[in-house]
Amino acid sequence: MKFTCWRFLHNYIPTKVNLFQRRPGSNRMCHRCGGGPETLLHACRDCPGLLELWDKLGVTWDAIPPNDETFMSWISELFDKGEQCVQIVILAIWVIWNSRNGIIHERYHQPIQSLLTFILGYAWELQSLSTEGGGCRAPILEVWRPPVEPWVRVNFDAGFYSDP
Repeated sequence: MKFTCWRFLHNYIPTKVNLFQRRPGSNRMCHRCGGGPETLLHACRDCPGLLELWDKLGVTWDAIPPNDETFMSWISELFDKGEQCVQIVILAIWVIWNSRNGIIHERYHQPIQSLLTFILGYAWELQSLSTEGGGCRAPILEVWRPPVEPWVRVNFDAGFYSDP
């Protein structure tokens, strides 16, 4: 996830517009909505198919004219809202990008509710790991002991192959 964040912050993500700059003639339109060129901001924020997700996550931002805003300025504004918002935003962008890749490569369009459930569940897990006394603990493994006489333990594997 850290590497993906770094790639986003340096605009080193293969959005359709970035690919178009390297290979003119390719399609620049968003796979999710088809309504605009897929820039970094469009793929993560401005796509009409994602506005409901941001709304349900409770993440808002000030309206800035599109020509004056960059991905970095948008992220900086959101990061000023506190640690909880930062965590949700990073998770959401990561999930949105993976969902976008699913649309392109697997032709699978995840519903917004599915994305929302994953983001909130993952955020909850991260929160529980960072709280004092919380988190996952390795299970205590029971050490094997031979059975008490006169008992005997026999372990075996079996397989079945049927000739049709």
